[in-house]
Amino acid sequence: MRRHLTVFVAFSVAISSCSSTPTQAFSSSSSSSSAVTNTDFTRNHKATINNGWAMSFLPGTDYLAITQRTGGLQLLNHLNGELKAISGTPQVYTEGQAGMHDIVPGPTFSSDGTVYLSWVREHPAGAQGVVGTATLDTSNGSLN
Repeated sequence: MRRHLTVFVAFSVAISSCSSTPTQAFSSSSSSSSAVTNTDFTRNHKATINNGWAMSFLPGTDYLAITQRTGGLQLLNHLNGELKAISGTPQVYTEGQAGMHDIVPGPTFSSDGTVYLSWVREHPAGAQGVVGTATLDTSNGSLN
């Protein structure tokens, strides 16, 4: 329950800061504090992702990598909105909040495509968290 609340609060703060109209970010009982507003933010819809979980911009490319809790991995070209499904993702266990989680480009991603992934897999003793590396080939849409 605590994780749900933490995620909900973090998500609520992130969403409220993405508003295209000025809003007060935090309220205070003190009359001397000023409201934080943002009027220079523009939202542009690029794609709809079902079960999106985590995302990361891939250095040296026009892509945003997006994991899907259900096990998928998508590349979104943030310039033209093209969405590409990636093959070769690991099999994931998807009960509760288990599934495909994070993707982080490695420090050498620009030269070799190394990414770090985290996911949950089925295990005889129950679900098991896994962290692994792979090579992401953005040109042919595969994870090796």
